[in-house]
Order: sequence, then C-alpha cells, then structure tokens
Amino acid sequence: MNNIRLFMLTLSLLLLLPLQIFGQCSEGDCANGQGTFTFPDGVKYTGAFKDNQPDGQGHYIKPDGVRYEGGFKKGFRHGQGTLTLPNGIQFTGTFNAGKINGQGKYSDPRTGEEYAGSFSNSLPDGQGTMTKPDGYKYAGAWRKGQRHGYGAETLAGGEERAGYWQSDRYVGKEQPQEP
Repeated sequence: MNNIRLFMLTLSLLLLLPLQIFGQCSEGDCANGQGTFTFPDGVKYTGAFKDNQPDGQGHYIKPDGVRYEGGFKKGFRHGQGTLTLPNGIQFTGTFNAGKINGQGKYSDPRTGEEYAGSFSNSLPDGQGTMTKPDGYKYAGAWRKGQRHGYGAETLAGGEERAGYWQSDRYVGKEQPQEP
C-alpha cells in the first residue's frame, strides 16, 4: 500500500505543475491550432492549442522520460489520458485540471500491483479493486488512498475476510462508528 501512496503523492505533485508558458513553437500553429512546442525545460508537446496553451488532444514527453497522451484544457491535463513514468508505472483514466479524478487504472510493472476504480485528488477514493501477483486482492471502499469502509480481502495464501476498514486497518465485520 505504501508504494501506491508514494506514487500517488509524487504523481499529484507532477500533475499540479502547469505547463510552462515560455519556449519555442517549432512547427505549426501553437497559438490556436495544431503544433509542436518545446519548453525551456526540454518538455516537448505536440497537439492542439487554444489561446497559446495546450487545449484539446495532445501528447508530451519530458527529458526524464515522463510521457502523457490525452486531453488538455487551459494548459492542464484534462479529460481522458494516459500518464507513463520512466519506471513503467502507468495511470490511464480521467484527469481534471491536472489531477487524477474519476475512474482509472494504475499499474506498476515492477511489483505487478494494480488498482482499478475511483480516484479523487490523484488518490484511490471511492470503490476500487487492488490486486497483486501473489494472489492478494482487496475490493471495496477507499478514502484518500487507504482502505476505508466495507471491503473484501483475499490474502496471498487464499484466506478471505470481509468487513470494515478504517485508515487502512481491518476493524471487523461490524460497521464502526465514525468519529
């Protein structure tokens, strides 16, 4: 669980950064049309522009290998898109004003960990399912990146339990009182 929280925190910080407004249009119409723009930090964006900023469908690649392909609005990742980090971690789903919000899928090829479900502020939040290659599975409620609410868990050894979680800890079959 710590891997996904660390990834989501890092991703949140990356997604909050708007695209820089200085650089050079190397091809097309980077004001109101289709073009390719290279930012001073080496980020290269190709796609639709409106009012001198990415708006519509496009893709970018950063010098460190971070890639995004999908929708943009007023310079931010917005709508459906896929973000891929250099280590292979990938998120595909809905972005809103640069943050992951709505339905999506996170996968980490290094660990085999996957999460599919609802996101809010770039963290699992709402209903979702996490799986791991060792057979572990949790399907249920999430809050701010932690299991929270009703869910069912299958451990790597096949043991199953269903019940309630609070702040990523199993608390039993009876619904606890919220503080």
